[in-house]
Amino acid sequence: MNPSYLFSLSESKRALYRNQPDLAQGLQISEPEEYEHPPFVENAALRLWYNEQPDRYMTHWHNATEMIVALENCYTVTVQNQIFHLQPGDILVVPPGALHSIQGNPKGEGSRFIFLFELTIFNSMYDFRFVRSAFSNAVLINQTTCPDIYEHEITVLMQCAEVYWSDSPIRILQIYSLLLQFFICYTQNLLAGKISPNAQSQLANSDHKTAIQTLLSKIETDFEHIPSLEEAATQTGLSKFYFARHFRICTGHTYWDYINQIRLKKASQLLVETNDAICKIALACGFHDVSSFNRSFKKDIGCTPSEYRVRNK
Repeated sequence: MNPSYLFSLSESKRALYRNQPDLAQGLQISEPEEYEHPPFVENAALRLWYNEQPDRYMTHWHNATEMIVALENCYTVTVQNQIFHLQPGDILVVPPGALHSIQGNPKGEGSRFIFLFELTIFNSMYDFRFVRSAFSNAVLINQTTCPDIYEHEITVLMQCAEVYWSDSPIRILQIYSLLLQFFICYTQNLLAGKISPNAQSQLANSDHKTAIQTLLSKIETDFEHIPSLEEAATQTGLSKFYFARHFRICTGHTYWDYINQIRLKKASQLLVETNDAICKIALACGFHDVSSFNRSFKKDIGCTPSEYRVRNK
């Protein structure tokens, strides 16, 4: 049983959270398995709801990470084909791209927080790959699955709510700082072997993961024959739609963003380790011409290939 004092709300906070202007627009899912464009707050890639509505959210998916925190009564959440029965205080993290639906209490009572946020701003940090891996599947955090860190994690999320409904001029920055604390705490404990296996839902099909990894290994050794999205999906035995969604779950990137990153990584290596002409390196890494290579390199690396070579030789 989760200790209720950690997530209970006073009447004054309930009133504040209900009347917050950001809550005026709810999620509207009308078609099964529909892609949802998250209605983020202005100039930010996140949004938080205090939700007392009994609405059932039909099966949908989005590119944002979603966290559901049950506050009062129970909720049933289906992620891919796995069902989670959330008790008060339970935290469920739904990875980007995962099909999911939410069923409220049959009596129409209850309350919950729903967080939606993009984590792609951290993808340039090399160590963040551990966080992406830790949350590549749906994760349930409560007193049973994560007894050593549950109090820390629920406290951080309640702090996020307080900051979200505050008038702080840097509230978005504060929330992302808190979210990093949340994800780092879980990931550190997972890497240390302190997390219950029940916390990880193992939703991603291992055969599909293996197929995607095999495809990537092949691409990294043959930049001259990069398959299209449709061809890549066919090679892994998946539909184009499911491949794109599953690829993002596994890697944290879209297919073409990932391809561009490994091309640039290889190009950076060749610029330092060889004296090959830049045009030769561009073609060897799958770029069709030097100008597109230069544009892409400067956009992602921050300098031209020539400048990179001079700095790192």
